[in-house]
Amino acid sequence: MLLNTCGLDNLIDLLNYTGSISFTDEQKHHLIKLVIVCLGCLHNFANDNDCVRKALYDKNIMSILKPFVKFFKTDAGILMYFFSCIENLIEQDEGKMQFSQEKIALDLYNSIDSQILENLDSYNEDFFRIMSLINEINNSKEILCMTNFIEIAVDFIEKNENDVDLLRNFGGFLTNLLASDDNIDMIYQYKDNFILDKAVEWFEKFQSEQLYLAAAVIVANYMRNDSKALEVLRHKNQPHVKIINLLKKYNTLGTNVTLQQINVSHSLLSTLKNFCIAASSKEELIKHEVIEVVVQFLHYENLEVLWKTLGIIRLLLKQCSEKSGLGLIFSNEILEKIETIAKNPQEHPGVAGESSRLCCYLPIAAKSEKNLELLCKFNFIPIICKQMLSEHLIMINEAILAINVLVTISYRVCFEKLKESCFSENLKNLLQKESLAFEVKINLFNLFKILFEKNDFFAEQQLEDYLKIFNRMKIGQENEIINSYLNQLINLLDNAI
Repeated sequence: MLLNTCGLDNLIDLLNYTGSISFTDEQKHHLIKLVIVCLGCLHNFANDNDCVRKALYDKNIMSILKPFVKFFKTDAGILMYFFSCIENLIEQDEGKMQFSQEKIALDLYNSIDSQILENLDSYNEDFFRIMSLINEINNSKEILCMTNFIEIAVDFIEKNENDVDLLRNFGGFLTNLLASDDNIDMIYQYKDNFILDKAVEWFEKFQSEQLYLAAAVIVANYMRNDSKALEVLRHKNQPHVKIINLLKKYNTLGTNVTLQQINVSHSLLSTLKNFCIAASSKEELIKHEVIEVVVQFLHYENLEVLWKTLGIIRLLLKQCSEKSGLGLIFSNEILEKIETIAKNPQEHPGVAGESSRLCCYLPIAAKSEKNLELLCKFNFIPIICKQMLSEHLIMINEAILAINVLVTISYRVCFEKLKESCFSENLKNLLQKESLAFEVKINLFNLFKILFEKNDFFAEQQLEDYLKIFNRMKIGQENEIINSYLNQLINLLDNAI
């Protein structure tokens, strides 16, 4: 009763009428105003009012709004007031369900052409934002891929490559479209990988940082696993090469970089890192001097850029040779930079983790005694020893393997720094952890044995401590291999003490 008093039925009648009219040249101006006023009234009436929305759903409001799609070409204001009503009404599940049942998405996508996009002007931000909301409604993405909307929109933004706001808003639409795994394969399959092919073009064809950002998101999201990464790597237009070449424009900016350039650098590096994760793609990347390009980003102060840079170097390091980046990494300048970052990651967990792991990879990937000796001139050993106490087993193992390489190949060079570090205490703590994986325990036993056999690393008191630890570890130990190692180490210590 109250809603009727407020004029809900009258508004519904007016919407039914205005949705059915045809515009004539004589009446066009006045009728456009009438339609906009009706839609504006609906928006204000239902805005943040669940009671009104419920009454509108009972009237099947989406079926009433559906005919208004035909007015989009007449006036951009009608389109945007229509969109504001839809945005308001799809906040609740009932509205989403009606929107889907009436198949408004199909009419909407089919109705939008380059003329409509051209007329948006200052509305384009709201347009692409609300389109993103519509894409989250059930079946909307499937319907989108049945239409020409994406192709039309891409053609439009390419013709307006200098409109930074337009490109940013369209980029947000694309990012939202690809943000979840739902229907993502179908979106990429749209018109035979149209979106991916366009993204690869944008890296080289245009001088637009907004398009670079959009392209990076598209390519990165495509590479959701190793097989997809290899598929992109084999793309006829070589996106990885285009990204590496594009990064050359940004890697020497250092402290003079703008916020936009930081965002582009970070996005490109993030995409490049996705290539690095697939083991079989690493050799191909190294062929294109990727290390020489990426290592320069260590001079950036932005922590997000540093995080991605460190990750790429770590992932590719083991595949490097002296002629393909290793010599550059094992230079005084770069080693000093890595050490500085690792010592002060500025409370950024990504930088802290990647810089520490890279320090552990350095001895493992050194490939020569000369490189190991150079490494030991810096203070990487305390950083490596600290990683022994990581909560992640893979990082613990990396630290153990790094120390193993150092003491096996360059013991005399690393001897003092290893003794001065927290290594022995951390080793004791690790040996007493019950949750350690089998592989990690074996690596710890082997490392202890190597150092024990050096005869001058452990003090007698330390050996007594280790003997107690190994004896405690034997209690209740059911694994035969672990028991065999423990018996061997206990015998060695019994004879030495």
